Amino acid sequence: MKILVKLVYRGVIGAVMLFAVNLAGGLFSFHLSFNIMSIFVAGFLGVPGVGLLTVLKYMLA
Repeated sequence: MKILVKLVYRGVIGAVMLFAVNLAGGLFSFHLSFNIMSIFVAGFLGVPGVGLLTVLKYMLA
């Protein structure tokens, strides 16, 4: 039960970080998608995870 709560908490934090990036990125026509995988990566890895998603978006686009 404790692990599930921690996972949900990190997922919420990841979603908030993605929202903040999308809010600031709106000024530069940049956005990251909100899906389960991106929220999990952002929540599990934190700020470096958001940076990883940003780099991957530019490399694969």
